[in-house]
Order: sequence, then structure tokens, then C-alpha cells
Amino acid sequence: MRASEKEKAREFFLKNFNKPYQPHHHFLSGDAGRCLGRSNRATNSVDYLSYGTVLKRQKAFADGLLQLGLQPHHSKVGIYSANSPEYVLAEYGAYRHSLVVVPIYDTLGTNVASFIANQAQLSVVAVDKLERVEKVVEQATAFTSLRHLVLMNSGLINEEIRAKGKQKGKN
Repeated sequence: MRASEKEKAREFFLKNFNKPYQPHHHFLSGDAGRCLGRSNRATNSVDYLSYGTVLKRQKAFADGLLQLGLQPHHSKVGIYSANSPEYVLAEYGAYRHSLVVVPIYDTLGTNVASFIANQAQLSVVAVDKLERVEKVVEQATAFTSLRHLVLMNSGLINEEIRAKGKQKGKN
């Protein structure tokens, strides 16, 4: 790409997009095509979500965050997850309403998750799998500002885990 083409592209982006999710939404608004994929070891292939499905799920996630009381331009959402399509959906969902994303990784130990959540004063943390939900619930008192855990996959939080969380003052 020549310098003049780069400048035109830069001007287009600056003029038309002021939020991180907007270029994604603008260019990927069609339903056709493969957007996000996950390796399927059983079939030795990749299972893809279409662009339209990705945009619908991002919007649903984003709107759900507002229902939990997060405020655009002011709130932060933690994402406690391995890299995955769900992580991307949560990240761009948060960007959709100008929320700040705070990644949480536990590679340095489980207490690091509560340290990051407390430093960022996170009230909502999106989690990729039930095992991480259980880790957070076991240490719920260490997460001082946490009010809501959002499980990003299709699994369900069982009543035992829910009861433990409520016992420790978490929803």
C-alpha cells in the first residue's frame, strides 16, 4: 500500500469510527462467511461462527452487561478466560458500549485473579468455564468489589455453586 493510500485509509477510519467495535461491525455486517472458529478435535476440522452470528452474540453480551448495571464510558469488565471465540465475543461486546476490558489470567496462581479484579475494582467478571467459576466462588471473599460472574459458554452454574456464591455475598 502506497503512502497516499495509507493516508486515505487512515482518514476514512478517523472520520467514520470512534469506537473500537465500529470497524468490525461496519465491515462484517453480512451473515455469510466464516468469522470466528474453534478447533474440533473429534472431526479434525474447525467449527466456525458466521459474521452475523458473531455480531448478534456480541450485542447480546453487551446488552447483558448493561442489564447488570455497568455504565458506558465508566465501567470495566473482567474477562477470566483462555483465548477463545467466547473471549473475542466478550471483548468486542464490552467495546460495543465503551466499557474497559481487563484481562485476567491465572498463570501465576489463582490468587492473581482476585488481585487483578480488586486492583481494577471489577464488579463483573466474565468466565469461560465452570472450573474458573468454582475457583472464584471458593475465593469469593478475596474478590472485594465483584458482584456478578457471567459464564460465557453454554454450561450451567449448578445450584450448589450458586448457593456458595450467595453465602459469600456474590450473585
